[in-house]
Amino acid sequence: MRVLMISASLDCGGAETHILTLGRGLLERGHEVTIASSGGRMVEEWLLAGGQHVKIPMKHSPVALLIAFVRLRRLLRENPPHVVHVHGRLAGILCHRIAKGKGIPLVSTVHAHFRIGLLHRLCRWGTCSIAVSEDLKQYLCEAYGVPPKKVSVIPNGIDTNRFSPSPRSKENTHRVLFLSRLDRDCSAGAHLLCDLAEELWREDPLLEICIAGDGTEKGVLARRGEEVNQRMGHPIIQMVGYAPNPEALYRESDVVLGVSRVALEAMSCATEVILGGNEGWIGYLSQRNLSRGARTNFCCRGEAPMTKDKLRQAIRDVFARDVEERESCGMALRDYVVRHHSLERMAEQTEEIYRSVLPHNTQKSGTTLLCGYYGYGNLGDDALLAASIRRAREEGKQAVALTRRGRRDSPSVGTPCLPRMWFPGIWRKLRRMDRLVLGGGTLLQENTSRRSLLYYTTLIRMAKKRGVSVELWANGLGAPKSRWGEKRMGEALSFCKSLEFRDRRSCEIAERLLRSRPHPKIRFVKDMAMDTPSCTPERSAFLMERYGLREGSPYAIVVVHGRAKPRYLKPFVTWLEALRKEDIRLLLVPMYPREDEKLCKDLSERWYCPVTRGLGAEDLVGLMRGAHVVCGMRLHALVFAHSAGTPFVGFGGDPKIRSFCREWGGVYYVEHPTENKMRKSR
Repeated sequence: MRVLMISASLDCGGAETHILTLGRGLLERGHEVTIASSGGRMVEEWLLAGGQHVKIPMKHSPVALLIAFVRLRRLLRENPPHVVHVHGRLAGILCHRIAKGKGIPLVSTVHAHFRIGLLHRLCRWGTCSIAVSEDLKQYLCEAYGVPPKKVSVIPNGIDTNRFSPSPRSKENTHRVLFLSRLDRDCSAGAHLLCDLAEELWREDPLLEICIAGDGTEKGVLARRGEEVNQRMGHPIIQMVGYAPNPEALYRESDVVLGVSRVALEAMSCATEVILGGNEGWIGYLSQRNLSRGARTNFCCRGEAPMTKDKLRQAIRDVFARDVEERESCGMALRDYVVRHHSLERMAEQTEEIYRSVLPHNTQKSGTTLLCGYYGYGNLGDDALLAASIRRAREEGKQAVALTRRGRRDSPSVGTPCLPRMWFPGIWRKLRRMDRLVLGGGTLLQENTSRRSLLYYTTLIRMAKKRGVSVELWANGLGAPKSRWGEKRMGEALSFCKSLEFRDRRSCEIAERLLRSRPHPKIRFVKDMAMDTPSCTPERSAFLMERYGLREGSPYAIVVVHGRAKPRYLKPFVTWLEALRKEDIRLLLVPMYPREDEKLCKDLSERWYCPVTRGLGAEDLVGLMRGAHVVCGMRLHALVFAHSAGTPFVGFGGDPKIRSFCREWGGVYYVEHPTENKMRKSR
């Protein structure tokens, strides 16, 4: 496989080291890897490893960007790769349209938080995105609206053969190492060591402080170190500068102060680590806080700030312990890196991402046009679309979806899309379709308005005129409210080749509407979103911590309906108040933010409970697995709760919620004029 990786530079830094390490891992797996960048000190190392490099300047000036765009377009035309892998927003913006025009999949990796500014709306994250930690995945979903299912977490990989332990020389010193890019945004630890050097040396004359790296703060730190050394008459602080082979420094150090790749590389060398930097502080790294560090790629994002007092005490604690205990802890850290952060693991997982985005050459036996309430940001409908696409592909069909924004939804959906209201385009597309599928949802109904029924029955009539078969997959059916609706629905159902309904009430309505009309067998099936899997345990643990939920402590998932009538909302709020009195924490979920966000915000301010952002269906199922109960005014909240195996309570006057609770063992809460009453539906 030919892979083109694009980065702003190949100079010193964690992201650049990540790119170089990943490139070597892919080369070892037999791939042809080219890196395009502005160049830097790591280019020579990359060429010695057997990779190829193309120099393309990527600076923040209009002229430089135009030159980079032209050169990238030429590069992709002359030697088109199978996959383009960009590292950074600028590279993604430059390559998006070029790769799309050439039909080349684009993969992006996010290494850190970005400043959200003018580039926010221009950013393009490709067919699939990779985040190096769970918090960066969540950041990508919340800040840039990337669907969670399109973001994979692949932790940093370390070459554990290169970064391996070796016996230390028998120097009678206590050496503390700080290694980083020495710029203002990442050199706080070095400045704190300079502040503490004299005090720590007076307590421990064996202390040595080594500061390695290069950047804008290097000169300032060198002057500060020299001043300390002159005052004390002893070389306490040593400035090393750029370290192309940092493994030697790790092996000769007793403890390393740093974050991210520096921390992982030191751990791989079985060297103890104090985890702290500009973004936060965790402290002495051990088995008890490894998972806490991993959730932010060992960068301490969101943690309390690092201070002189914390750093002073951590260094004292390290050297107060005996050598055997410290060596045992170092080997445990290395074992963790070998199991979770090896280069081989990172390269293998990245290769899987590449293969998943490559176009498949398997012959399809036809194309399915999927229609539903897709592309409006409703989590339940998004889950139905994903399930419909999966089912079509399992049956050997290509899938095309009718969504709100058409082609603009294609990257997030993962299949070609058409605007759902563009009837001329749909009419032309039907000519090449194998079938029209109404993929889940209560589409044929006039409860909300006649427009919905008119739209879907019009699509069915268009399909019939084109000679295209129509299928209903796990649909709900609303009882008609007028003679017009009854006639329209009965006629549409009679055109269908397959009729599947997700509740028995809908089956009964269909039987009444069709009566003596010839029709296929009416089948009762489960909702297609009922098989939604849970997210990974790591993802679930991260989300619970993010929303302040503790494992073992009772909490409830609450899904509101922003357009619910007051007579249904009042008993719902009363029920939630009762849960709060039982010390059950509430987590508010706006499954359809467009309608639910305001009500969630109001309840959050009233009860001081968190509101979720940027979650996918799998994330919600993962959170529900540990919940005490799920309280929902939307159907698919209850569907996901059933998938998670969690008790659920349905609210509101929607017949489909009542039917689901009756058929799948939930509780339906009904308010009567004189009393509130729970009905256990079986």
